[in-house]
Amino acid sequence: MRTQYLLLLTWCIGYANANAQTIRIPADYPTIQAGIDHAAAGDTVLVSPGIYSENLNFNGLDIVLASFYLTSGSTDFIAQTIIDGGNHTAVITLDQGESSYAEITGFTLVNGTHDESIQWPEFGGGIVCLGASPFIHHNRILNCRGRALNYSDFGGIYCRDSGARIFENEIDSIECFFVKKLGGIVSHRSALIIHKNAIRNISGGYVFQGGGVSADSSELDLFRNVIAEGHFDLAPYTASVRLFNSSLTAINNTLAGELALDTASIAGLTNNIILGPSVASGIYVFNNAEATIDARYNTIAGGWPGAGNFDADPMFADPEHFDFHLSESSPCIDAGDPFFSVDPDGTRADIGAFSVEQTPNGIQDPNPFPDQLLYPNPAKDYVKILRQYAFLTLDRYVVFSLDGKLVDQGPIAADGNLYVGKFPAGIYGIRLYSVDGKVHTCKLIKTGY
Repeated sequence: MRTQYLLLLTWCIGYANANAQTIRIPADYPTIQAGIDHAAAGDTVLVSPGIYSENLNFNGLDIVLASFYLTSGSTDFIAQTIIDGGNHTAVITLDQGESSYAEITGFTLVNGTHDESIQWPEFGGGIVCLGASPFIHHNRILNCRGRALNYSDFGGIYCRDSGARIFENEIDSIECFFVKKLGGIVSHRSALIIHKNAIRNISGGYVFQGGGVSADSSELDLFRNVIAEGHFDLAPYTASVRLFNSSLTAINNTLAGELALDTASIAGLTNNIILGPSVASGIYVFNNAEATIDARYNTIAGGWPGAGNFDADPMFADPEHFDFHLSESSPCIDAGDPFFSVDPDGTRADIGAFSVEQTPNGIQDPNPFPDQLLYPNPAKDYVKILRQYAFLTLDRYVVFSLDGKLVDQGPIAADGNLYVGKFPAGIYGIRLYSVDGKVHTCKLIKTGY
């Protein structure tokens, strides 16, 4: 019986993938929510450029919600495809157990807030994830302002009981007063992977736990983010990251404000720049709270014990205009952990979110063209995906037709082999997802002979 059930389950999953549809907005339905309402798991809701005044709910569906950025790779579509929440509630809500196969990509989201229909809402923001773990990448989340509320939470992205992956988003101008937790990203009882985001202009008054990223009872993985200082009236800090009873692994981030810890929080820090302009040290521990900090090879304002840590001006290119690239004379170049991964140019790791290109001996390895990640190409039966290539580690693939329809998806096999013999002859796109959050789009030519 168990064998029959597993066979039936496998057949159903394969059938669902084979029958996944692309729903086009506004060609198929006039609103994005109408497209979601008519979608099934595995479908893609593909949105044309324009301004859409909507508040969306995924309705528990593991679907891809995307602009034309998804199919073209052009970031121009991110600014051209706007969802305006109208200051009614969150712009997008996922609250019915959506998994990591739910995806939001390629939008500008504006004017998210608390739910105006509830007198005392618990949370609000641009994207709200409650018991959901979507993949949120390559979006702009802007101008979200909450109401003055007692003891609620508010964030550009708010996550509770979530395992979301949040990669390469711009989060700007998030504001609220009289709240417990406020941040560009707010995490409560969640385990979040937060890679390569830019977060700035987070502000409010009478905020208990405020920061560019604010976490309570959570586990955070931060990699190559740039997080400006927060501005909170009556607070003794301008925290870029605020931890309360939480654990943090932070590698190669640039924090223009402090790392603030409270109540049994744990932080492992490697190759970060932590400035902390408002207090004596870039790391601020509240009231001698029990906090465990393992810091190595970081640039920390005021200094901090640990191998390779130092206090120096990082010499950013133009920090007043949010350009935190290192100048060529920065002391952070080649000052990272020598036993850590090298920079893409093959030299010792730099400290901070951005590495500086160097050309050892006048020779530099070129970045691989995406199509080099597949071979043979053209192919009839199998292609091999290079799971490990240069500085890439790939773990998931999505195959789609040239008109954007989903053809196949799944984890990349350990040997990298992907059977394509079941596809009709033609040209396909393959999106390859790397563990560091990048999405590589390749072209596959499938032959019939």
